[in-house]
Amino acid sequence: MSFSIFVTVLTLSISTFAEVWTATNTWNADREKQYSVWVQKNWGKDFFAKKDNQDGTANIFQGLRVDCADTVYSARVIFSYLHSLPFVMNDASGGKKLISNSMTRWDSRPEKERIRNFLFLVYNMVSTKSIPNDTYPVKVSRETITPGAIILTVEKNHHSWIIKNIFPTGIPHLVFNSTVGAYSSLILQERKSWPNGDWVFEGDVTPKGNGGVRYWRKESELKLPVWKVTGYSEEQYAIKPGKWKYDLQKVLQKSEESSQQTAVRLIENICADIQQRVDAIKESEAFLKSMGYQCMSEADFDNYSTPSRDRRLADEIIFLRNFAKDLVRDRNEISLDAKTWQQLKVVFPQLDVDVATESQNQKRTLANSASLCRIKHYSRGENAEKSIDLAEIKRRLFTNRLSSNPNHPPEVRFGEDVADKSNCPSWGNLKLNYVE
Repeated sequence: MSFSIFVTVLTLSISTFAEVWTATNTWNADREKQYSVWVQKNWGKDFFAKKDNQDGTANIFQGLRVDCADTVYSARVIFSYLHSLPFVMNDASGGKKLISNSMTRWDSRPEKERIRNFLFLVYNMVSTKSIPNDTYPVKVSRETITPGAIILTVEKNHHSWIIKNIFPTGIPHLVFNSTVGAYSSLILQERKSWPNGDWVFEGDVTPKGNGGVRYWRKESELKLPVWKVTGYSEEQYAIKPGKWKYDLQKVLQKSEESSQQTAVRLIENICADIQQRVDAIKESEAFLKSMGYQCMSEADFDNYSTPSRDRRLADEIIFLRNFAKDLVRDRNEISLDAKTWQQLKVVFPQLDVDVATESQNQKRTLANSASLCRIKHYSRGENAEKSIDLAEIKRRLFTNRLSSNPNHPPEVRFGEDVADKSNCPSWGNLKLNYVE
């Protein structure tokens, strides 16, 4: 055998057994702290959109499109890859074996392709249903609720977030995603508040519901019953859902948040929620157009409908409204600057009645330079963009004018036209539910 042939055979032999990546390090307490710091510094909304990393190297993960569960798993997989650590999870397709970086399925591919293909495999397998099998509920403490931890809802609401940071005020900075498709943005979504506990634990405030803050299991504990996992705690399930986010904030808080800071943060969250709704409906409209405006299948309907998103928006608006009510009750309106208070009075003109009655009595508002959350949404019928603001969105939301049905045109989705212009079948409960 000639030397060149020998080298070729040797190279093929080595590549035949190439793992996705080789783990030369092991997970321990220090590595978990490193993971937490990495998420805090690197896991931003533009992670999959940016061309280059902070150090100037090319971002090999640019262009990946992820949903909420994919986002959660991506952070753990990518950190493991970058730091030569093992990544191991249960086979979400039902197999008994574990899925790990030691797979040799793509052994003939370059490393960049191997890691991306591994992520595609993970994305095709995982969902919010698989997260409980790879994680466990944690104790409510500063030591256990850190950047890199996960928040999961009950299966009914199938949503998840990754905690990017915990501010000194006890408020989290969350990164997540929702709709994913050929037309969706590469930019992830963010919010700076705890989700509503009534939604996180809706219908099942028990360990079996799997809601709450969770963290990754050790590889050696992936096959154990969850209650045998190191660090497992049922503490969150003893908290009433309506108090859950307040109790978490109190435990994690190191400094007080001023009234003005609270108002700015809550308004910022709502504006982000509204913009994300605009983006989701653009995605839905692009999908409908691509299929000639035919009725969606049940799977597509579930993917593009927005009842959970609209519930989250309602929760955020009610949270801001209750904050304003508390200021009035405590005669503390002067803790806000005059402009902010005047803007809130436009959105909430009757704080002495319930939100539905207030919205029913509320006059239509036109977006202007002083409006909160002024945005534009598309009208298919007029083939034009329409301006709208928070006050008008809130009025339409709580008078049931907004539609969560993805078969409806955008103007119906945003309540410009309340006529149901679709004979397509619907799935799931599209009625707005909220806790005031």
